[in-house]
Amino acid sequence: MAIAVMCPRCQTAIEVTDDLADQPICCQRCLHTFERSKGTSSAIQAGPTRVTAPQDEDDRAPPPSRPHAEPRAPFPVVPLLLVLIGLLFFVLVASVGFNVWLVVNPDQRDGMDRRARQAEIQAQQARVQAEQAAELARVNAQQEQERGAELQKKLAEMRRERDDALEALEETRRQLDRLKAK
Repeated sequence: MAIAVMCPRCQTAIEVTDDLADQPICCQRCLHTFERSKGTSSAIQAGPTRVTAPQDEDDRAPPPSRPHAEPRAPFPVVPLLLVLIGLLFFVLVASVGFNVWLVVNPDQRDGMDRRARQAEIQAQQARVQAEQAAELARVNAQQEQERGAELQKKLAEMRRERDDALEALEETRRQLDRLKAK
């Protein structure tokens, strides 16, 4: 047995079978989902649906037309495409404008080239100065090592001279002690 239920949004009559009466109902006209209220007295009991054979083609009434709601797009693609096309157009106009400016103002372009060459020359001079400073530091370090070696040699020679002088002094004391003893 089928039960007729009214959609609360668009007031369309919907026939629901008894076994599906406890489940949520979706209106086919407005796509609104609702539950059948149990205490609703507005539900109309209807008998089993009868299929009648068409009498004549002329006697048959056309089925009632129901306007269907259009499904919504899941994501607003059109506005996004418009924004993207606008951005691309802006980039295109800016790049064309910059190229026109370079063509119209060749002295500015030469100025940029001159500045780039000057920067390259300065970088090369800085590299040369850095190489010279490194070479000077290497030469200074080598000279310091040589001076250190020379000082080590002089120190060793002075120690030998001191040791020789101490031995000579001892020998002289011994001789003095012998002379005193005589």
